[in-house]
Amino acid sequence: MEYVIKRDGTKVPFDKSKIVNAIEKAMTCTPGGIDARVSNAIADYIADMPDILSVEQIQDIVVDSLKNSPFSDVAEAYSQWRKYRQEIREKEKTNASILDIIDIRNDAINQENSNKNPTVNSVQRDYMAGEVSKDITKRFLLPPDIVDAHEQGLIHFHDADYFAQHMHNCCLVNLEDMLQNGTVISETMIDKPKSFEMLLVASQNRWEDCQDNGIVCAAMPIKVNDLVSTIEMMLQAQIRRRRKLRSQPRKRSPEEQKIIDDAKHLLMERNNMSEQEAFRYIQKCSMDSGNTMVESATMVMGIYQDV
Repeated sequence: MEYVIKRDGTKVPFDKSKIVNAIEKAMTCTPGGIDARVSNAIADYIADMPDILSVEQIQDIVVDSLKNSPFSDVAEAYSQWRKYRQEIREKEKTNASILDIIDIRNDAINQENSNKNPTVNSVQRDYMAGEVSKDITKRFLLPPDIVDAHEQGLIHFHDADYFAQHMHNCCLVNLEDMLQNGTVISETMIDKPKSFEMLLVASQNRWEDCQDNGIVCAAMPIKVNDLVSTIEMMLQAQIRRRRKLRSQPRKRSPEEQKIIDDAKHLLMERNNMSEQEAFRYIQKCSMDSGNTMVESATMVMGIYQDV
């Protein structure tokens, strides 16, 4: 073996002494002590391999070789040392992330949320706590297979930066208040939704309680193309419903009808228009301006009352 692939992906020359030193450090933690013949034999076995291996692959071979020999206690000590070194690397990674937040050098976090200013101290404190939560979640709270799947991109574990407190970022939002009264995003008022739709992706035994409530259901596992097609179908159905609603004349309240009637009477009095002509005038103003009939009638009254 000529080269080794480090954890950061770089390729460096193979160094047999590093394997020997690591095994012998593990041996010092066992009753048998150091046996240079064993450490060198394993290192020679790896050195004779023709492939280019990663550091993790080499460490796996070391553990397997020790387990299949009379030195299984060394294998356990080596695995513990390996785990300890991994924890140190994770802590160093977390420390680096926190320092990048303080120095505003972490582009991923700086651009993560347009509602948060990464230069404000309180926001930086929130982000730093998030990095600690990610570290704790990865090392202690999630099963290893979930962590591996997340890091490989097979799944996405959401809100690891809040999960240490057994909550999610969405839990910080008062959903009832937002749905009833609207909300403000980037200093822009967002009105309360007139309606919304939900797509549930779950096993079919979860569907019974949802379909009667107007929730669209899709079975797991689901392919990306099927998921996109389902969402597009929901959007098209929503567009058709909105067009149908717009095509139906909206029933006006008595107050709104009075505004239109007052504007008509004002036009009939000031411009000698018939009732039909006054109505068509307000209607044309509404169509030309894009305003509602009530808004156009209010504008007409404002203009003529000032004259």
